[in-house]
Amino acid sequence: MAKVRRVPVAELQPGDLLARDVLSEDGRVLLSTGVRLNRNYIWQLRQHGVEAVYVPDTSPPKPAPELSLRLRREVTQELRQFTDGLRRTMEQATATVRLPELELDTSGIRRAVVGVVREVLTHPAAALPLQELRQADEYTLLHSVEVCLLSTMIGRAMGLQGSALVDLAMGALLHDLGKVGIPTAILNKPDRLTPEELEVMKRHTTLGWVLLREQPDLPPEVALVALQHHERWDGRGYPMGLAGEQIHLYARICTVADVYDALTADRVYRAGIHPTEALATMAGPMREMFDPKVLQTFMNAVEHVQRQGTA
Repeated sequence: MAKVRRVPVAELQPGDLLARDVLSEDGRVLLSTGVRLNRNYIWQLRQHGVEAVYVPDTSPPKPAPELSLRLRREVTQELRQFTDGLRRTMEQATATVRLPELELDTSGIRRAVVGVVREVLTHPAAALPLQELRQADEYTLLHSVEVCLLSTMIGRAMGLQGSALVDLAMGALLHDLGKVGIPTAILNKPDRLTPEELEVMKRHTTLGWVLLREQPDLPPEVALVALQHHERWDGRGYPMGLAGEQIHLYARICTVADVYDALTADRVYRAGIHPTEALATMAGPMREMFDPKVLQTFMNAVEHVQRQGTA
């Protein structure tokens, strides 16, 4: 993959070549990869508030651990505010208000997701989980952020671009949104769930779909990720027992990211396993759960990122 460097818009010159798509705050592609800039294009970037773009570079890319850590914290905070607000709204709703009638303000979430996509497009290594943050933030929120980053990395490797990549990232970030309706005692139980509690937990997929499907500013694919991310390639998942390509591609991508992060994250009742062991488990005993193409793409992407990190 060609190396790129970040250039502030104020320093751009006519003739500079874009090495990455430039996205607006709402996820639209303003200018595509390969466009050669002129004065009008540079003016448009300023008008849209774009701070910097990426151009080809021959020098080695600098690692950005601080940027990656800051991004995670910003997205986690945005998601925390969003889910806390939704939970309060649900608690205050009267019996005459149906869940699909709750209109959610997703503008802040969308801005955060666009930031995720921009980061992963430029620094794929940013998608790999950071242990530093795991020690400080609650599992459910950070898990959603990590699944968003990993899903974006997979989507990028599978050729998704522009709004499609943003929609995937949005669905991945909100895949567990339905957990706002699950009792806290079950969500935070410091032990494995009983069969009865597990059935209650499973409702989060349908609840997330109900909350997201009627939102006017969200594409239907976002709600489908919430509904289908526990479906399995072999048909043994829930809530509908879908199999193969009956499951939306974005949900199949999210499933791989979801399981990988769940395996590698520390929980109260067990320690996470090493990333290498997690990949071996997913490619071995668990392989029938996943779309083979998505799983292989993910494994190749992780290997590529790790190889770059040791080069």
